[in-house]
Amino acid sequence: MKNSKLYTSHFLTSWISRMFEFASYLLLVAAFPNSLLYPSLYGLITTLAAVIGSSYVGKLVDKYPRLAVVRTSLMLQKLSIIASSVCFYVLLRNGSQSPIQNNLLFSVIVALGCLLKLSSTANDIAIEKD
Repeated sequence: MKNSKLYTSHFLTSWISRMFEFASYLLLVAAFPNSLLYPSLYGLITTLAAVIGSSYVGKLVDKYPRLAVVRTSLMLQKLSIIASSVCFYVLLRNGSQSPIQNNLLFSVIVALGCLLKLSSTANDIAIEKD
């Protein structure tokens, strides 16, 4: 019974994470309609963060108890999605009023996307390791 709850939670969390990753590209295209530079940079930077940080995340999963890692990674995933959604809302609502504000929001969204990617990796490693 415990395992089925854990696997269900892992499935739903992975589903939400992947759907948000997909939606983030669409939202970036909507926020910056004249250029594909921003979605491309988002994808490049988040993928580089996953490539560079995955080994460190794997060491953390080995170092700490798995349940604590799963709980922490789930919390980080949810918080990064919520914070990114707020940033996207502000970005799309204000439009192109201030390029400096838009670039700052984009930078925050990218940082939160990196956090989401690394916490998803930690969750995947902790759950699927055995």
